[in-house]
Amino acid sequence: MAIESMLMAIAAQGLALDSTIARAVPAGDDSAYGAGAAPTTTPALSPDLAPLAFVVGSCWRGTFPDGRQTDTHCFAPIYGGAFVRDRHVVEGAPQPYSGETLYRWDAESRIIRYDYYASDGSHSDGAVLPAANGLGFPEETHRSPDGAEMLIRSSWTRDGADAYVVLAETMRGEVWHPMWEMRMARVGPAAAD
Repeated sequence: MAIESMLMAIAAQGLALDSTIARAVPAGDDSAYGAGAAPTTTPALSPDLAPLAFVVGSCWRGTFPDGRQTDTHCFAPIYGGAFVRDRHVVEGAPQPYSGETLYRWDAESRIIRYDYYASDGSHSDGAVLPAANGLGFPEETHRSPDGAEMLIRSSWTRDGADAYVVLAETMRGEVWHPMWEMRMARVGPAAAD
């Protein structure tokens, strides 16, 4: 609860949380990200995590279809590139929301796996599969703190050198239905860990 209180206090002051360097900045201020700036060097990354290379070292921002909320993700290699950390913050939501994903190579199954933890206490885990022009995230179960579960799958399709499109779907009955689609644009370098 202390973190949620802190985030609400930051929002009440017209500020947003910059999770890449853990400081409050004026809402809408892209200066911390160097808007549109690509990383100047390629971060060290395990060859097994190479499918993630196009996002690693950068922060990416997209606007949800409602036009009121944005989602900023910052991807950084950690522990010498053996893992990738993705920290994200949703701004404009009714309640503060953020999360962290850790990507890792699973030698036994020979695929990239991830674990996601959110500020509301929800979590999920799943696999990442290379696709022709991006990444696929097959069916996963997203679990809320109250035990409710939702089946989700998504894809990230590259859209040039500085963007990718996310399509998220959920299972209702026996049919997959779109949840949302969002274009994520590079907004600058991710802070090194």
